[in-house]
Amino acid sequence: MSEQIIVQHVNSRWKVAAGLIIILCLGTLLLAALSKARRSPVASVKIADGRITQVEAVSFGKTSTVGDRSLVLEHFRPWMPQQLVNFFKPRVPQSKVELDESALIVWVTATDPVAGTNVDCQSIRTEFVDEHGDLFGNTGVSWFGFDNYWRVAHSFSVFPRDARTLQLRITSWKQRLIQSRGEKNFTSEVEFANPYFATNAAWVGLPLPQRRAVNGSEIVLKGLNLHTNGGPDNVWETPSVYWDPIWEILSNGKPVSGWSVPEWTATDRLGNHGQQLGTHQPVLRFEVSVYPEATNLQSALLIMQLPAVDLDTVVSNVWWNQTTRSESNIVTALGVLPAGVNVFSEGAYVTNPPPGMSAVGGGAPSGWVGQSARVNPMKVTHWNGHYTPRATIYVHAPFMERTNHLAVRLRDQQGAYWPTEPEPQGAAHGILPFIPKLPANVGIVTPELVVLRPLSAEFTVSTTSP
Repeated sequence: MSEQIIVQHVNSRWKVAAGLIIILCLGTLLLAALSKARRSPVASVKIADGRITQVEAVSFGKTSTVGDRSLVLEHFRPWMPQQLVNFFKPRVPQSKVELDESALIVWVTATDPVAGTNVDCQSIRTEFVDEHGDLFGNTGVSWFGFDNYWRVAHSFSVFPRDARTLQLRITSWKQRLIQSRGEKNFTSEVEFANPYFATNAAWVGLPLPQRRAVNGSEIVLKGLNLHTNGGPDNVWETPSVYWDPIWEILSNGKPVSGWSVPEWTATDRLGNHGQQLGTHQPVLRFEVSVYPEATNLQSALLIMQLPAVDLDTVVSNVWWNQTTRSESNIVTALGVLPAGVNVFSEGAYVTNPPPGMSAVGGGAPSGWVGQSARVNPMKVTHWNGHYTPRATIYVHAPFMERTNHLAVRLRDQQGAYWPTEPEPQGAAHGILPFIPKLPANVGIVTPELVVLRPLSAEFTVSTTSP
């Protein structure tokens, strides 16, 4: 009797699994059928290096998805033979972008003009031009590569929102190839409808200079300078012209030191938010935050002192795992890990990373790389590897407020303080790397974890007489 019950349970599980597979197969076949009726690209143009560049789709928001999913491959690909993989592979695979702030997202692909096949669509600069001739470059690029399909998502936080039709310029980086063909114009242009039309808000700007008192100090916006981004040799960088604010930090009416370069953004009446907003908006709203340097003993808040360490001699992991609180946030100083690639998954250190991650790197001296794998039909595991040229201090702070910064400073045996550099590429799942850069004569140091709370202010400015 017990054997019969076990067999019934096993058969029941197989029936459920078979039913799930059938549903996934039918869904994939339906998507494949729909993809054959896919609409043409939003716009298409042959650029100077010979490729046909296509605007595959355009959207506005924090999330954008393009292409088709294969539910079967998503859940079962590691266990399927290649023949089935090829059968269920979508003709146009799916890509997804998720941003912190809403932006215009332009999906770009490219094809070979002779073969008509998809080719790599990188090595181009994209920018919008408005009726005044102001240029607005992309603020982010995400590349997606598959077996035989490539696309890039260009995101724009600033663009001509009050234009019904958008004009996108595409410039190839391949100057030598273009010149060898006798071409002189590197830039092509396409047009398409604006998916997020906006009108100007009613703002009143005040003349400069303007002052704001903040926590016993004073932030002064003294004036605006015209600034041009990029240059003739930086073919990858849009030559935008914009207003660059002139800041001053005062205490008791006098300039003070110990504060970092002001971090500022501007907003125009259309809702564009960034720095390079052109020069034809009569009113701009500037937001600025000025953070104390980690070595500013009066303004940087000490929350944890860590064990002394000689960073030059670290060749294996030095674990601290010391935890404290910063307001309602739990902050853990993990330790010092040696140069190389240190791998984390969901905020925890991985002792046995997947093959290949221990020897990867990027073009920058330090940064992040990622890898994902489906470990069973219902679960995907993600790994984040941080590569670094020297021993690095790691902190885990997954819920730290964006308005406050964590920092690590180093106190040497003579009582002098030295800063560390936060990873320029940011954090991954709350893991914050801090890279020490010490003079050769500094040996043992005592790391100190500090919180940097900014001075912040807002200014609504008339740009008609800067």
